[in-house]
Amino acid sequence: MTPEIKELEGLSPENRRRMLADTEIKYKTVIKELQETTEYIDELVGKLAGKKNNNFTTLLTTLLQIIHIQSKMLTDIRLELNEISNEHNAELHYIHLNLEIMYKSISDIDHNILELKK
Repeated sequence: MTPEIKELEGLSPENRRRMLADTEIKYKTVIKELQETTEYIDELVGKLAGKKNNNFTTLLTTLLQIIHIQSKMLTDIRLELNEISNEHNAELHYIHLNLEIMYKSISDIDHNILELKK
């Protein structure tokens, strides 16, 4: 079993739901940061486009800043989404294991009932 599954086994259903709710909050936070950064970049480009005396160095520096911000933002989003995905996959795997155990128990009960009817 993976460490994430072992960790989930010790949690109550309420704590697992809380953990998944936390991942949703993380996701919404990342999306909000993405929107804010996009607005900042749009504002920066708008200011740059509004200047009449643009020189090549200023334009290039600003574009490099924008690229750097977007690269950092995309890396942060990728890491956050990977973490969220791992948490949800662990929860789904744990549910799958519980369903297998339940199915086995039901099969055993069914087999015992058939044996009793003989």
